[in-house]
Amino acid sequence: MKNVVIAFILFAAMIFTCFLSVKYLNKISYIMYSSNNSIKNYVNDDNWKAANDLSAKISNDWHIYSNNCSLFINHTLIDDISIEEHKLQEYIKCQNKDEALASAQSIEFLIERIRKLEKINIQNVF
Repeated sequence: MKNVVIAFILFAAMIFTCFLSVKYLNKISYIMYSSNNSIKNYVNDDNWKAANDLSAKISNDWHIYSNNCSLFINHTLIDDISIEEHKLQEYIKCQNKDEALASAQSIEFLIERIRKLEKINIQNVF
């Protein structure tokens, strides 16, 4: 009986941790997604100073978030976002509108991919 109770407690703790990790990832992805949309708007409006400032802030935030996210998600997705984020910063510094928008769109796609892959559903369980 003691083994069953311990197994049930461990199972419940694991399920609770899964829900917390999904909630944390959704929070991070929402923050990154909304900041990325703001950058796209700044670039479309040729407001390079604001885009550069926000891009630097996102870069700093992403380095913090990526360390925490590495526990939950695939490292290739983290690396891809990091690479695109660095490209975006450089494109904004060079004021290259087309490349900056393309890079921002890639970041948006990767964030959506993380959301879909980490969503709790039957496909992701098995």
